[in-house]
Amino acid sequence: MRSIHYGVAIAISAPVLLSVLGTGCATKKFVTNRIHPVEQRVTVVERKSSEQEKTIDTLEGDLNKTRERVLDLDSNLSKTSQRLDQVSSQTQQANDAANKAQQQAAENRAYTETRTTQLKQYVDAIDNFKLTKTANVLFRIGKSDLDDDAKSSLDEIAQDALSRKKFVFEIEGFTDSKGSQAANLLLSQRRAESVVRYLTMEEKVPLRAIHLIGAGSTAPVGNNRTSEGRRQNRRVEIRLFAPEVEPSSALTSAHLR
Repeated sequence: MRSIHYGVAIAISAPVLLSVLGTGCATKKFVTNRIHPVEQRVTVVERKSSEQEKTIDTLEGDLNKTRERVLDLDSNLSKTSQRLDQVSSQTQQANDAANKAQQQAAENRAYTETRTTQLKQYVDAIDNFKLTKTANVLFRIGKSDLDDDAKSSLDEIAQDALSRKKFVFEIEGFTDSKGSQAANLLLSQRRAESVVRYLTMEEKVPLRAIHLIGAGSTAPVGNNRTSEGRRQNRRVEIRLFAPEVEPSSALTSAHLR
């Protein structure tokens, strides 16, 4: 009896088992057919996602670099703009300086033309200088110092000269015939220099307006055989020359002397 039940159980279980096994295999195949493609697509998606992330990282890096370049360009543009402003300012300053130089050059040309005309008038006037005043100062024997009478005569002729725009002094020293020719030349030179020194130091006559010479015992005006004649010969002659027509008033006496 037990064996019969066992056999029946086996008979019943075999189909069920086969059914279950058959169902399991079918399910596995179904799962395999369904899941594997999904897994492949997931893998592809993940790979693409990874690639896209890399691409995004690369793009973000490029974007950051581009931003940095833009910032650098902005900075350079700002510096360039500042430099252009500086150059513009310098150019304006250069133009102002050039305009000022041109104006100054025009003024200088006008001044030069005026001065040339005035100097021409002055040169023409020089050719017409004439003797306007003379004075003589006398000296003691062997001396070259000035006495009060000599100084008074020099004061008078100096004031006459300084009232003019242009003048020239000729100063010539002399001696009597006593002594050697060499000694008399030196003494006459010292007498002329004594007169010049007084005119320049005391009366402020410009030295450039004075010409002097020591002539020794030449050209006596008195008889050297008499004491009075020799006294007259121990002298310095001062001659004042001035133009017949005064130069233009635009040329001051300080310029002309």
